[in-house]
Amino acid sequence: MKKFLSQLVIFISTFLVLLQYSAIGISADTVTDSYNDSTKIGASSTNYTITGGQIKFPLNTPNLGWWKMNESSATTVADSSGNGFTGTGWPYPNVAYYPLNESTGGEITDYSGNANTASAGSGNIGYWRFNETSGTAVADTAGISASGTAAAGATVVDGKYGKARSFNDGTTAYIDVPHNATQCLSTAATFEFWMKTTGGDQMMISKNGWTGYYVYAPNIAQIKLPTNINANQSLNSATVVTDNTWHHVAFTWTSTDVGGDGKIRAYVDGNLDATATTGYGGSLATKCGTGVLRIGNFTGGGYPMQGILDELRIFDYARTQAQIQNDMNFGGSPVVAGKYSYGRSFDGSSYFIDALDSASLDVANTVTMEAWIYRAVDTGGWERILSKSQNGASATNLSYWMQISNTDLLHCGVIKSDETAPYRYSVATIPTGQWVHVACSNDATNGVHAYINGALSDGTTGGGVGAAKVSTYPLQIGRLGSNSLWYYTFNGYIDEVRIYNTIRTAQDITNDMNMTVPQVVAGQYSNARSFNGTSDYVSVAENDALDPAAITIEAWIKPSATVNGNIVNKGSNSGYRVRIASDGGLQFLDRGATNILLQRDLLTLSVSGTT
Repeated sequence: MKKFLSQLVIFISTFLVLLQYSAIGISADTVTDSYNDSTKIGASSTNYTITGGQIKFPLNTPNLGWWKMNESSATTVADSSGNGFTGTGWPYPNVAYYPLNESTGGEITDYSGNANTASAGSGNIGYWRFNETSGTAVADTAGISASGTAAAGATVVDGKYGKARSFNDGTTAYIDVPHNATQCLSTAATFEFWMKTTGGDQMMISKNGWTGYYVYAPNIAQIKLPTNINANQSLNSATVVTDNTWHHVAFTWTSTDVGGDGKIRAYVDGNLDATATTGYGGSLATKCGTGVLRIGNFTGGGYPMQGILDELRIFDYARTQAQIQNDMNFGGSPVVAGKYSYGRSFDGSSYFIDALDSASLDVANTVTMEAWIYRAVDTGGWERILSKSQNGASATNLSYWMQISNTDLLHCGVIKSDETAPYRYSVATIPTGQWVHVACSNDATNGVHAYINGALSDGTTGGGVGAAKVSTYPLQIGRLGSNSLWYYTFNGYIDEVRIYNTIRTAQDITNDMNMTVPQVVAGQYSNARSFNGTSDYVSVAENDALDPAAITIEAWIKPSATVNGNIVNKGSNSGYRVRIASDGGLQFLDRGATNILLQRDLLTLSVSGTT
């Protein structure tokens, strides 16, 4: 059952429910207390006034608790009565929380409050998003090739997605990326980018001058891929791309030497635009050289780009049209149906999600990592779920991780400042073809523990105990590191990624697994909270004031099913509660000090109605 709760108020008074069906006027010259009990109505004018024959009752602030539930986010629910009885939903992770509920796009929101916004990326040789807001540094999000340095003319502008780089000075504007052997690409390649230009002979990508490879746009888009077999393998697009509008351009190639058809293919705006008539063999590596990879200009001099470049990606294999279309829409890791709402898909080769380093991502003495995962296939290798890591095949490039071993066990741990690694394997294996909740925690004193579907599953451990080292590495979902030795990305779906800098108990992890945070929704007045009927709740710490001799409870509710469900519950076998019965009746139960059940059916509620 899911229901909404808005404007919960509790008064110290007799229990009273008022249903207003229509407005009526009440007039009197005197008021008689028929109860003869001043605690019910009272003779004091602080409870009411009589003016001109009309009885007027003041609008009172609840004197025990008033939870408006107007917060737009977070887990705390403020008490507006002034008594400080703050309510708390099950807490959001305090390091990073990625529900992955975005229905489109590549920006991934962090709901922990730490603003560790992540990006869904792809590009296994290089991925330059150009999202820096200033400066000359141009980050390679793929983490494999290298970050570039922008010359003075390559300025930051608004791009197709986020920021981009403009090369409009027509002379010296370019970005140089230091040589890396992975840039040589060998027997397959994909180049992708967004461009907006007005024409002229211009170079988007260039490696090793005329003898290397380049992507060029005299009017149409053109690529040349010289190999050791043929020095002039080239293809022109059919579509004009220099019309001062945004175009997504991609070129792919796989050598006949490795079973490909050897044809170069051009894609413009996601559509197959042109195909080479001849299949080419050979390898690009022999023509690569050791010079820089230049973006926005030609390494041999001249041919500066005259426009804007965004979202440049290079792969060492030929992407499919569907993958290119996903990249074009800035999908990175594609959106799929998740365990809850949406999730993200990972292809086991190039898809990943990452967030830049921040101080809040350093977990020190304690950490808990959690995620829902769906293994599409058993790759037979290591499958990375989550890590704080960078390019490099050693412990010096890693802080903490959670992954699946090559024997299908959950494997997680941390790297200490001395580069030793406390770790733990699970006992249970992780199956393919179904959603599984995985979690790992590390305590600097008590070591690493593994959980599968909320249950402790501690298997082999090693490396001693200790705290995760502080690092400047990015947080990565779907991979660990970023080079050929450590890359090994996840193949399947990931949802609901959570990181805490505290130790979560098995019950805590189970509550997270079952999504126990009441979500913020539109309420009867401003915002409200939505409850799932199984594990969502808001709790208020025990206080003697919450057990008055008399009480009034009010709330706006919108039930979506007639199932036994508590609206307000104080205590278990004692105390009081307001609930919806299975027949839709609203009930008040006051067990009191003598533990006698009192029940009153107040009215019948309609499903999805507002009362």
